[in-house]
Amino acid sequence: ADFAIARFRFLRRLLFVHGRANYRRLAKLACYMFYKNVVDRFAQFALSGQAGWSGQKYFSEVVTVSFNVVFTSLPIIALATLDSDVPAHVAEAVAPLYAKGMRQHVYTHGQFWMWVGEALWLGTTLFVGCHAALGEAGMHGLPSLSLWTLGLACQTLVVLAVTLRLALEVQAWDAVQGSAFAISFTLWLLAMAFWS
Repeated sequence: ADFAIARFRFLRRLLFVHGRANYRRLAKLACYMFYKNVVDRFAQFALSGQAGWSGQKYFSEVVTVSFNVVFTSLPIIALATLDSDVPAHVAEAVAPLYAKGMRQHVYTHGQFWMWVGEALWLGTTLFVGCHAALGEAGMHGLPSLSLWTLGLACQTLVVLAVTLRLALEVQAWDAVQGSAFAISFTLWLLAMAFWS
């Protein structure tokens, strides 16, 4: 029993610092993972409606598979492991900060659906904007762009937009998080240079 009681001294830090930080980070992780995939897939869905539900693809399969694994994974991994809104000593000393999680102020179903709603709006806006800016090029004396070129342009905007949206969620920037964002988008640009 004496051994077990000695270990309780770590409980406060475990709950107030690590537990609180993990809850915040996981709430952002869950919302963002749905967010980025809804934006990506809704741009494809918008094309499906325009193409008469023919099954025409807007993005290549390589881009679609790489979207989650290569081009948007590093920033969320960095945020979900390193982000902190307050220093550890403050989180441990100010117990009411922990209460936000207990009262469900950090993650709610309403917040989740707000992320999804924003993603639906963004996916539609990116698709419509890309087609309005680039899809009518042939009508204005410019060379017409292929559907794949339009898809790559739209996918570039999707990757940029979802990466920047996650950047807005970062509470404390450091070199690792900044590098993760920079590497992620640089990989996208290098891949686009290779594929086009």
